[in-house]
Amino acid sequence: MKKSISLIVCVLAIGLVGRAQCDKKITWNASRGEFMNASGQVEKTMDEKITVETDKTSIILKHGDKEDDALKGDIKDLVCDWKEAFKNGKSSFKSQLLEPSGDAKDAIVTIEGKDGKLTILVELVNMEGKKLRIYVDSYKENN
Repeated sequence: MKKSISLIVCVLAIGLVGRAQCDKKITWNASRGEFMNASGQVEKTMDEKITVETDKTSIILKHGDKEDDALKGDIKDLVCDWKEAFKNGKSSFKSQLLEPSGDAKDAIVTIEGKDGKLTILVELVNMEGKKLRIYVDSYKENN
């Protein structure tokens, strides 16, 4: 009985720690991204500062220091599964990213860590499966 209770407590604690990663406001910094077609072939490389800000309800994507050219959206259908915080695991969600012009793009966003290497994949649903892969250099947890 004690073993069962201990096991349940451990499983719940691990689940809460993994979920807690998605509740934080995070600023993801990158210096390189790749635009890919639906087949996954790289069509264009972007070598400039890329900043992605996420919290449990919203996402903002900026390139360069262009505040006036940011894509913004609400987070829907969040799935969070981090085995080791921001090292191994992933978060994925849907969003409708709004351009400053008012154009909207449905997107599926996946933030994934494999052996400490982080990437953000933005799949643009209405744009024939085009994707943007962002190679994260660093991240910061904000209060």
